[in-house]
Amino acid sequence: MTAPDPRTGQRPRPASAAAPPPSRPGADAPTPDAPPPATAPRAPKPHPQPQQALPRPPQHAKHQTWPHPTSPTDCTGGHCWYLGGEADGAEQAARAVAERARHGVDLIKVMATGGMTTAGSDPGSAQYTLAELRAITRTAHELGLRVTAHAHGTAGITDAVTAGVDGIEHCTFITGSGVRPDPGTIDAMAEAGVFVGCTVVEPMDGMPTEVLTILEAMWDNMAAMHARGVRVVCCTDAGVGPFKPHDVLPLDLACFASRVTTNTAALVSVTSLAADSCGLGHRKGRLAPGYDADLLAVGGNPAHDITAIRDVRAVYRAGRRVDRSEPVT
Repeated sequence: MTAPDPRTGQRPRPASAAAPPPSRPGADAPTPDAPPPATAPRAPKPHPQPQQALPRPPQHAKHQTWPHPTSPTDCTGGHCWYLGGEADGAEQAARAVAERARHGVDLIKVMATGGMTTAGSDPGSAQYTLAELRAITRTAHELGLRVTAHAHGTAGITDAVTAGVDGIEHCTFITGSGVRPDPGTIDAMAEAGVFVGCTVVEPMDGMPTEVLTILEAMWDNMAAMHARGVRVVCCTDAGVGPFKPHDVLPLDLACFASRVTTNTAALVSVTSLAADSCGLGHRKGRLAPGYDADLLAVGGNPAHDITAIRDVRAVYRAGRRVDRSEPVT
């Protein structure tokens, strides 16, 4: 696997999975304010009825307005439309990427398929065409930004990988007949080094039947992708709801280790591999000279007992010990 550029954190993309190369310099070269010619926008989908849609989050800062320039890129009425990132068609989507770049975002997230937390959304359905996803990834890569795609449905996952995204969030491979992984797409992800964010989900009371019915197949698929060489990162969706509090990672890590890989590989997944996926692998995620000294000291060996990760003895941020008696602000 080719290492990321230590200056940018970006890694070269194999030609087989890369987005189309930038145009040669000249009058026809795309710019952030003038994206390449694109297909006409599709007719926007209606928003879900107000009584069905999730409420908009409160404004926590004076400067925050809707639509918000750092929200995920999403089609009108699509999954998480209420976050304010709606853009339809290749040209609008490319402009949305350029706008986010101007606001200093670190990466681009695109909602390639429907999701499970927006009323009326179909997780198995694609929300953007291949041409639109290519416009998004091409523009982002030209601006030095990585792209990760929220994608549950098999068709949306395949299109996102073909378009050249750097990561797939969830990667559930939902079809009309259940979870059906596509071997060709998995091979392409392994060859291109696409990261997969494995959202840890465990059965619990009150969970929708449509979620419960796909859990075992989802876990089998994650283990198979890891065995094939796909870079699977343990993820949580922390904060998405009461069942996913922000401190859920230690519990989810134990589940990930038991269902997908070994304890050691699970620890790699949430340290060096996670840093690589964010473009920070040149300074985070490892104990090495010149790296940020972000350290977690625990009472035990998590390589032998993964639950030791919860017995926290000390936390260091950039080499300085964090006073855990003080509330985090």
